Amino acid sequence: MRDTLVSRDAGTPGRAGRVGQVMTAMKRKNHRITMRVCVLGAALCLSAHAAAWAQADAAVSAPGAPGADGAGKAAMTADEAQALFKQTFGAELQRISGTPSKADDVAFAQQMLSVAQGQTQVAAVSTVMLEQAYKLASTSPEGFATAVDALRLLIERDPDHAEGRYTDLLALRQRQYTAARGDERKAIGEAWLDDQLAVAEAKVAAEDWAAALTLYRQALGVASRADPARRGDIQAALTFVQERQQLAAKVDQLRNNIKAAQAASNAAQVKAGADELLRLLVVEMDDPQEARKYTFLTDDAALKANVPLAAKDAEDLDEAQAEQLAKWYQDLASTASSRGKLVALERARGYYERYVAVHGAEDLKGKTVSTLTLKSINADLEKLAAANVVRAPSSAAKVDWEKDRTKVKYRWLEQNMSTGSFKYDDPDYTHLTDNVFRPQYHGKSVAWNLSQAKPCPVVFDFGRVVKPTQVRVYLQCKDAVGGTQAPTFVRVYTGTDAKPGRLIAELTPVPEKTGWHDLPLPKSSVAASRYYWIQLGAPKTEPGNHWILIEEVQFH
Repeated sequence: MRDTLVSRDAGTPGRAGRVGQVMTAMKRKNHRITMRVCVLGAALCLSAHAAAWAQADAAVSAPGAPGADGAGKAAMTADEAQALFKQTFGAELQRISGTPSKADDVAFAQQMLSVAQGQTQVAAVSTVMLEQAYKLASTSPEGFATAVDALRLLIERDPDHAEGRYTDLLALRQRQYTAARGDERKAIGEAWLDDQLAVAEAKVAAEDWAAALTLYRQALGVASRADPARRGDIQAALTFVQERQQLAAKVDQLRNNIKAAQAASNAAQVKAGADELLRLLVVEMDDPQEARKYTFLTDDAALKANVPLAAKDAEDLDEAQAEQLAKWYQDLASTASSRGKLVALERARGYYERYVAVHGAEDLKGKTVSTLTLKSINADLEKLAAANVVRAPSSAAKVDWEKDRTKVKYRWLEQNMSTGSFKYDDPDYTHLTDNVFRPQYHGKSVAWNLSQAKPCPVVFDFGRVVKPTQVRVYLQCKDAVGGTQAPTFVRVYTGTDAKPGRLIAELTPVPEKTGWHDLPLPKSSVAASRYYWIQLGAPKTEPGNHWILIEEVQFH
C-alpha cells in the first residue's frame, strides 16, 4: 500500500535550488573551477557510496542477520553505525574539510540528508547520517535550512534524545535569524518563534515547570522581534505555567501534610487532606491516575467510586459508568476555578459522548436528554473559550491561508482514488489549495468513482501546529458537473500523520449544491493540530452519478 504525497513549497527553494545558489556564489570566488569540481565530486562520492550504505542497511535489517531479531528489526549499535559511516564516507569528509570554502560542506550535507531520509529501517544508521548533515550544514548560513531539516528529522526519529537537539535547534534558529535579511528574516523569525513555543510546550507536557517558564520568557523576547502580535498568547501561556507550578507545589504540600497527620495518628486531618488532594488532582490537575493512589485515604463515597473509573479510558466504560462520570464531572465543574471548570466540562462532554455512542437506540428519551445536555455543555465551553480560558498553552499558530496554502502538503491512498486523466505523482496536478475553480472534472480535482471504492480520507500537513477556526470545502455536485453528486457527510478530524483522531467538525446532511461548504471549528484547544483529515461519506450511486468530487479546500 503506497501513499502519494503532493507537496507545494512555493517561495522556499528546494535542495536542488539551494545547491544552485551555492554554485552561483562559488563562481565569484577565486579558484572557482576547482571548487566546483570539489562540490560535484562530493555529491558524486556520496551517490556512489549510497548504494553500499543502503545494502549494509538492508543486510543488518534482514531476518536472521547478526544484530537483528527474528522479525528483522535492526539492532545496530551507535558505535557500529559510526564505524560504518567512517568506513564509507570518512575519506571524502576529510577531503572536504581541507577546502577553504564551506560550499562543498553544504552540498555534501544536502546530499547526505537526502540519503538519510530514505534510511528508515535502522535507526542508528539514519541518526549518524543526520547528525553529520547537521554538523556540516550548520557551518555556513547557506546551510542553515538544511541543518534545521536534519535536526527536525532527528527529533522525530529519536525522541528519547530530543532534549539536546531542541537546544541546538533553537540556537540554530537564532543564528539563522541573525544572518537573514528582509522578508526572509521575517519568515525565519516566525519559524524560530514556532520552534521556541513547541519546545516550551514539550516542557509543559513533561511538567518541567521551571524550564517551561524560562522558555516562555525567552519566547516573549523572540516575539518582540519576530511577531509582536503573538505576545499576548505567550503571556497567557506564561501565566498558565505559573499557575501550574503553584498547583504542583500545593499538591506536594498536601502530600506532606497527610504524611504528618498519619504520623500523628490524626485521622480527621488525614481524611480532610485526602479529600482536598483528590479534588485538586482530579479537576485542577486533570490527573485521575495519580489521584487513584490516594482514594483509600478518603471516606467520600463519590470520590471512592468515581476516581478509579475516571482513571480508565472512556472506551472501557459501559453505558452506566459513562453517564455516572458525566454527571459527576458536571457537579465538580460548579465549584472549580475557571481552568478547572474547563477540564471538568470537557471530561463531562467526553463521557456523555461515550454514553450516547453505546446507549440503546430503543430508549429515545435517554438519548435526547443526553444530546440536550451535550448542547448545554458545549455552550458553556464556548463561553470559556471566548474568555480565553485554556487547559494548557498551545504553540498553535493562526492560519494565514494565502501564505500557508503554498506550503501545506497533503496525501491520500492512491488505490482508492479514481482512474481519471491525471497523474498521482505529478505536483502540477491535484492541487486542492490553488484557489482555482473550474466548471468540470479535471486534473486539479480529487474525485472518487463510487463504483470502484469508497472515498478515503485526505490528510493535510501544515508542518507545524496550527489552529484554524474554519474549514471550507468546495464541492462539485450534479447541478454543475454530470456524473457527480454530494457526499452524505463531510467530517474534519485532527490526528497524526498516520490516521485521523478526534472528530472536530461535521456537516450532515450535505446540500446538493456546487460551491463552498463551510465547517466552523471549535475555539478550544482540541482544534489545534499539525495534521487535519477530511473524510467524505459515500452516497448510494445513482444512474449516471457515480462520482464525488472535491474542487478546493481552504483553512482559515
